[in-house]
Amino acid sequence: MHTMKKFVSLVLVVLLMLASIACTKPANDPKDNADPQPATTDANTPDTNPSAEPVVVDKEGGTLKIGLTLDFTKPLWLDTRNQNDFVYTNCYLETLMVFDKNGAPQPFLAKSVTGDAAEKTYTIVLNEGIKFHDGSLLNAEVCAWNLQMYKDQGVLSTSFLKQFDHAEVVDEYTVKVYLTDWDSTFTYGLARQAGFMHSKKQYDENGAEGCAAHPIGTGPFMFESHEPDISTTFVRFDEYWQGRPNLDAIEITVYADHTTANAALQAGEINVRFPDSPNDAKELSALGFSIQTTKVPSASVTVCFNSANEADPFYDVRVRQAAAYAIDRDAIMKALWGDYGSPITQYGIEGQPWYNDDIVGYEYNPEKAKELLAEAGYPDGFDTKIMTSSTTSYVNVCQIVAEELAAVGIRVELTPSDNATYLKSISGWESGMLYHPMTLSNGGPSIMNANFVQGISSGLAVTSFIHPDDLNDTILSAVSAVSEEEANALWQQAEKMIFEDYCLLKAIGAIYDIAALDSNIHDSGIGETVSRVPGNWTLWNAWIEK
Repeated sequence: MHTMKKFVSLVLVVLLMLASIACTKPANDPKDNADPQPATTDANTPDTNPSAEPVVVDKEGGTLKIGLTLDFTKPLWLDTRNQNDFVYTNCYLETLMVFDKNGAPQPFLAKSVTGDAAEKTYTIVLNEGIKFHDGSLLNAEVCAWNLQMYKDQGVLSTSFLKQFDHAEVVDEYTVKVYLTDWDSTFTYGLARQAGFMHSKKQYDENGAEGCAAHPIGTGPFMFESHEPDISTTFVRFDEYWQGRPNLDAIEITVYADHTTANAALQAGEINVRFPDSPNDAKELSALGFSIQTTKVPSASVTVCFNSANEADPFYDVRVRQAAAYAIDRDAIMKALWGDYGSPITQYGIEGQPWYNDDIVGYEYNPEKAKELLAEAGYPDGFDTKIMTSSTTSYVNVCQIVAEELAAVGIRVELTPSDNATYLKSISGWESGMLYHPMTLSNGGPSIMNANFVQGISSGLAVTSFIHPDDLNDTILSAVSAVSEEEANALWQQAEKMIFEDYCLLKAIGAIYDIAALDSNIHDSGIGETVSRVPGNWTLWNAWIEK
């Protein structure tokens, strides 16, 4: 009997142990790190616990902290053009339109934007009741003033408002824009810097210097303070037109380099970082940070050939084609960008209306490259240069390009320069090639219209590209097209001329901006749609999980 009791007791102990194990989650269960989910009730499912309280998420309060390696370079809204400037402008400044996930402009501060090709006008109807941080209203008078200011003084006015003549106030919230010639790309500018709306009241009272020192927009956060190369602080604007923001403030801290900024993210000193390379992003992802990549490519990796200098071998289209055949876009993108980039053949990706399915784009073929060089009179190749910035990512691409071109006899000298010198060379370089990442987030049509027509004074390769009559006519026809279908067909034709027929440049790949966020940051819009343009973050919705 005593033995039987011991056996029963042992069985009971074993059963209790098994029950305990069954009710315990493994320590490495991935669900342990999942975001808490609010309770939901299906209308067709009986509520098994009607007395349970609904889950309430506290979204109110907190400061979103962003780390950068470059300070706000152009505080005056008329001068803003750099990528990091848009980190700041997304806090306090907004545009009439913004880009959707395909890179097409959609109304934002504007309720609607309607074009009339026959009349050569656009009618802008504003959302009502939008306040600037100084309490003044965004109305038709202020909107018309901003457009005229950008036309007269904006750094990219010849790109975005080249056909703008004047703006007329129709009523309190309606503006009619008159063009010198119809421009089907006009709305792209309204989703870029030309669409910025800044307080006229502040400009009238304090002038350009006052606006640069303390900019005032309609955004969800108000400018509070700026210490050059150290930090900038924005605080919540309670009267924001889309509702009171959740966050108390946004702080932007400038770090000496990417390594220091990454360390700050890992230490919890900041919530958001913009990795400088795919490897950087992979490391942060492995540490548990949320990695966001934009739906719209931020830039196209391209090698541009000097086709205007008659003494340059690249003046011959066969030489340009040979170089294009010698560059292996797939290998470059895989080696340097991995999952954060994709090979392309033109200014666009599949799904965008100006994308041309018929463009092959000179697939990697070294033997064909050698044949074309021999036909052009360079059977033994030639010596040339490639102009680039000393930025590490730029040099990495150029080194691979140089190795691939050397394999077919084109011997390339890399000439890295400081950023200021490089920026000057973009509009024209004496001979050889230029490495250029062209911003894609503002749409292929605006890129082509701004850079490949005759008579431009600023833009890509103004003095280093040929500007053929048929390409010029095609672009101008696309700009003046009445229907979107007609315009897009012409843009596709222009893409083929640029990248295949004249082979002005070799498109290597599209790269996507990357953002690394603390997993407690929600609904900020940072790094989701586009990054290098204003207005596509949703900071008024952002909240920090407590």
